[in-house]
Amino acid sequence: MIQDGHGLPIAGGALVAALLYGLTSAFVTGPLVGARLIDKADWAPRCEAGLRVAAARRDPPAARLPKIGCNTIFGIFGRDGDAYCALHGHRFGQLPGADLLDQIQTQAEDARRKRLEHAAAKAGTRCACAKSTLLEDKRIAFALHAGSLRLLTPPAVESLDAQLTRMLASPACGLIP
Repeated sequence: MIQDGHGLPIAGGALVAALLYGLTSAFVTGPLVGARLIDKADWAPRCEAGLRVAAARRDPPAARLPKIGCNTIFGIFGRDGDAYCALHGHRFGQLPGADLLDQIQTQAEDARRKRLEHAAAKAGTRCACAKSTLLEDKRIAFALHAGSLRLLTPPAVESLDAQLTRMLASPACGLIP
Protein backbone atom coordinates (compact mmCIF):
# COMPACT_ATOMS: atom_id res chain seq x y z
CA MET A 1 0.00 0.00 0.00
CA ILE A 2 1.13 3.45 -0.80
CA GLN A 3 0.71 5.77 2.11
CA ASP A 4 0.67 9.51 2.10
CA GLY A 5 2.58 11.47 4.65
CA HIS A 6 -0.05 11.08 7.39
CA GLY A 7 -0.27 7.29 7.57
CA LEU A 8 -3.57 6.86 5.69
CA PRO A 9 -3.64 4.16 2.98
CA ILE A 10 -5.65 6.48 0.71
CA ALA A 11 -5.04 9.97 -0.52
CA GLY A 12 -6.69 12.77 1.42
CA GLY A 13 -8.55 14.04 -1.66
CA ALA A 14 -10.11 10.64 -2.27
CA LEU A 15 -11.15 10.42 1.37
CA VAL A 16 -12.78 13.84 1.22
CA ALA A 17 -14.51 12.91 -2.06
CA ALA A 18 -15.86 9.68 -0.53
CA LEU A 19 -17.07 11.59 2.53
CA LEU A 20 -18.80 14.20 0.35
CA TYR A 21 -20.38 11.46 -1.77
CA GLY A 22 -21.67 9.73 1.37
CA LEU A 23 -23.09 12.94 2.82
CA THR A 24 -24.71 13.83 -0.51
CA SER A 25 -26.27 10.37 -0.65
CA ALA A 26 -27.51 10.61 2.94
CA PHE A 27 -28.95 14.12 2.77
CA VAL A 28 -29.84 14.74 -0.88
CA THR A 29 -30.05 11.81 -3.27
CA GLY A 30 -31.18 9.20 -0.71
CA PRO A 31 -34.32 11.05 0.40
CA LEU A 32 -34.96 12.16 -3.21
CA VAL A 33 -34.79 8.58 -4.53
CA GLY A 34 -36.90 7.39 -1.58
CA ALA A 35 -39.57 10.01 -2.22
CA ARG A 36 -39.66 9.08 -5.90
CA LEU A 37 -39.98 5.39 -5.07
CA ILE A 38 -42.88 6.14 -2.74
CA ASP A 39 -44.56 8.37 -5.32
CA LYS A 40 -44.03 5.77 -8.05
CA ALA A 41 -45.74 3.16 -5.85
CA ASP A 42 -48.85 5.43 -5.65
CA TRP A 43 -48.68 5.39 -1.87
CA ALA A 44 -50.68 8.56 -1.18
CA PRO A 45 -53.87 7.71 -3.11
CA ARG A 46 -53.87 4.10 -1.87
CA CYS A 47 -53.23 5.23 1.69
CA GLU A 48 -55.99 7.84 1.69
CA ALA A 49 -58.50 5.41 0.18
CA GLY A 50 -57.54 2.77 2.74
CA LEU A 51 -57.96 5.19 5.63
CA ARG A 52 -61.42 6.20 4.38
CA VAL A 53 -62.49 2.55 4.11
CA ALA A 54 -61.08 1.79 7.56
CA ALA A 55 -62.97 4.74 9.07
CA ALA A 56 -66.21 3.59 7.45
CA ARG A 57 -65.68 0.05 8.78
CA ARG A 58 -65.03 1.33 12.30
CA ASP A 59 -68.19 3.44 12.21
CA PRO A 60 -70.91 1.54 10.31
CA PRO A 61 -74.26 3.22 9.72
CA ALA A 62 -76.89 2.46 12.33
CA ALA A 63 -79.95 0.53 11.24
CA ARG A 64 -82.81 2.88 10.61
CA LEU A 65 -85.86 2.04 12.70
CA PRO A 66 -89.17 2.07 10.86
CA LYS A 67 -91.51 4.96 11.42
CA ILE A 68 -94.24 4.22 13.88
CA GLY A 69 -97.56 4.98 12.28
CA CYS A 70 -101.17 4.05 12.69
CA ASN A 71 -100.88 0.96 10.47
CA THR A 72 -97.87 -0.24 12.51
CA ILE A 73 -99.97 -0.32 15.66
CA PHE A 74 -103.50 -1.04 14.46
CA GLY A 75 -102.66 -3.06 11.33
CA ILE A 76 -102.80 -6.26 13.33
CA PHE A 77 -106.60 -5.86 13.54
CA GLY A 78 -107.02 -6.41 9.82
CA ARG A 79 -109.74 -4.48 7.99
CA ASP A 80 -111.03 -2.90 11.20
CA GLY A 81 -107.53 -1.56 11.94
CA ASP A 82 -107.20 -0.26 8.37
CA ALA A 83 -110.60 1.45 8.65
CA TYR A 84 -109.62 3.03 11.96
CA CYS A 85 -106.35 4.31 10.45
CA ALA A 86 -108.17 5.65 7.40
CA LEU A 87 -110.52 7.56 9.69
CA HIS A 88 -108.14 8.68 12.49
CA GLY A 89 -104.61 8.03 11.19
CA HIS A 90 -103.72 11.65 10.63
CA ARG A 91 -104.03 12.41 14.35
CA PHE A 92 -101.47 9.78 15.29
CA GLY A 93 -98.60 11.84 13.85
CA GLN A 94 -99.60 14.83 15.94
CA LEU A 95 -98.80 13.19 19.26
CA PRO A 96 -96.09 15.03 21.18
CA GLY A 97 -92.70 13.41 20.53
CA ALA A 98 -93.96 11.15 17.73
CA ASP A 99 -91.11 12.23 15.44
CA LEU A 100 -88.47 12.35 18.23
CA LEU A 101 -86.99 9.00 17.20
CA ASP A 102 -86.65 10.27 13.63
CA GLN A 103 -84.83 13.39 14.83
CA ILE A 104 -82.43 11.33 16.98
CA GLN A 105 -81.63 9.03 14.08
CA THR A 106 -81.03 11.98 11.76
CA GLN A 107 -78.68 13.56 14.32
CA ALA A 108 -76.79 10.26 14.68
CA GLU A 109 -76.41 10.02 10.88
CA ASP A 110 -75.16 13.63 10.71
CA ALA A 111 -72.63 12.96 13.48
CA ARG A 112 -71.39 9.82 11.65
CA ARG A 113 -71.09 11.77 8.39
CA LYS A 114 -69.05 14.48 10.16
CA ARG A 115 -66.75 11.86 11.73
CA LEU A 116 -66.14 10.28 8.33
CA GLU A 117 -65.49 13.69 6.74
CA HIS A 118 -63.02 14.51 9.52
CA ALA A 119 -61.22 11.18 9.04
CA ALA A 120 -61.07 11.78 5.29
CA ALA A 121 -59.77 15.32 5.78
CA LYS A 122 -56.85 14.18 7.92
CA ALA A 123 -56.08 11.10 5.78
CA GLY A 124 -53.77 13.08 3.49
CA THR A 125 -51.88 14.50 6.45
CA ARG A 126 -51.42 11.05 8.00
CA CYS A 127 -50.19 9.58 4.71
CA ALA A 128 -47.72 12.44 4.20
CA CYS A 129 -46.55 11.97 7.78
CA ALA A 130 -45.87 8.28 7.14
CA LYS A 131 -43.86 9.16 4.02
CA SER A 132 -41.73 11.84 5.67
CA THR A 133 -41.22 9.78 8.83
CA LEU A 134 -40.04 6.79 6.80
CA LEU A 135 -37.68 8.93 4.73
CA GLU A 136 -36.16 10.30 7.93
CA ASP A 137 -36.12 7.01 9.83
CA LYS A 138 -34.58 4.98 6.98
CA ARG A 139 -32.29 7.71 5.65
CA ILE A 140 -29.22 5.44 5.59
CA ALA A 141 -31.06 2.65 3.75
CA PHE A 142 -32.20 5.09 1.06
CA ALA A 143 -28.69 6.60 0.94
CA LEU A 144 -27.16 3.15 0.33
CA HIS A 145 -29.71 2.48 -2.37
CA ALA A 146 -29.08 5.82 -4.09
CA GLY A 147 -25.32 5.86 -3.47
CA SER A 148 -24.84 2.42 -4.99
CA LEU A 149 -26.72 3.58 -8.08
CA ARG A 150 -29.58 1.29 -7.01
CA LEU A 151 -27.44 -1.83 -7.10
CA LEU A 152 -27.91 -2.42 -3.37
CA THR A 153 -31.47 -2.65 -2.12
CA PRO A 154 -31.64 -2.75 1.67
CA PRO A 155 -34.60 -4.59 3.26
CA ALA A 156 -36.23 -1.30 4.28
CA VAL A 157 -36.36 -0.26 0.62
CA GLU A 158 -37.50 -3.70 -0.57
CA SER A 159 -40.43 -3.77 1.84
CA LEU A 160 -41.48 -0.20 1.17
CA ASP A 161 -45.25 -0.75 1.54
CA ALA A 162 -44.84 -2.60 4.82
CA GLN A 163 -42.55 0.11 6.17
CA LEU A 164 -44.99 2.84 5.16
CA THR A 165 -47.89 0.98 6.77
CA ARG A 166 -45.85 0.59 9.96
CA MET A 167 -45.10 4.32 9.99
CA LEU A 168 -48.77 5.11 9.37
CA ALA A 169 -49.70 3.12 12.49
CA SER A 170 -46.93 4.68 14.58
CA PRO A 171 -47.87 7.14 17.32
CA ALA A 172 -46.26 9.99 15.39
CA CYS A 173 -48.69 9.65 12.48
CA GLY A 174 -51.64 7.96 14.16
CA LEU A 175 -52.38 10.69 16.66
CA ILE A 176 -52.76 13.60 14.27
CA PRO A 177 -55.66 15.73 15.54
